[in-house]
Amino acid sequence: MQLSRFSETDTLQARALFVGQSIDLKPFINKSLLAMTPLMAEAGEQGCVVLFDYGVVIVIGLSSAEEAEFLSDLKALIMAPFDKPETEEIRINLDPPKAGKVEDGKLWLAEFNIPSLQIVSDVWPKAWS
Repeated sequence: MQLSRFSETDTLQARALFVGQSIDLKPFINKSLLAMTPLMAEAGEQGCVVLFDYGVVIVIGLSSAEEAEFLSDLKALIMAPFDKPETEEIRINLDPPKAGKVEDGKLWLAEFNIPSLQIVSDVWPKAWS
């Protein structure tokens, strides 16, 4: 089932940021979450974020202003923040026949659902290693 936050679009912009040595996720545990492992929460008007305790945050479908506001709010929870976070961007396209294809900074999915976005978010930062 398509994630309702993304029902009006067939393209999402996503950004992975390695912001520090770790992120304290405890304050998010009692919040309304989309998913727990990895931790996924709504953010901005139409977006979501995926947070990892090892210092990575994935922002999906956020405007630049929404991303800046979220990162500013997150700052107090980042241990040993980096002066200049490592970042990577990808465009996620909705196209079932091409699902799973990755090419030139673009990824295709069959649906914008929680499990699909969690898998992308979980695998993506590990590819940096």
